[in-house]
Amino acid sequence: MSAHYRFPVQPAGASDFSDNTFLAYRDDPQQAMAGTELTARFEFQLPFLPSGDYSISPAIAEGTQEAHIQHHWLHDAMIVRVHAASACMGLIGVPMKRVSLRQAADRKS
Repeated sequence: MSAHYRFPVQPAGASDFSDNTFLAYRDDPQQAMAGTELTARFEFQLPFLPSGDYSISPAIAEGTQEAHIQHHWLHDAMIVRVHAASACMGLIGVPMKRVSLRQAADRKS
């Protein structure tokens, strides 16, 4: 860090989806001191996306989600190419945890 940030907020995602560190540290605000290295890690499962190129744009801001100062934004820092192996209807497909069918008992009249 080249400056001291009292409450750093780092986003993750793209215009299709995004997240940041604010809610995870809302009750335990962190500080990023000048001269230190700050790493934010986001672990998630991507939804099923149509084939194509998607970008990741990291940024650093200070403050809350409603009131913050954007210090740096690196547009399209990394391009991710998706080769869809699953059918995706609509904008995204949601990875299912479980899919099942159950046949109801025959009704006799």
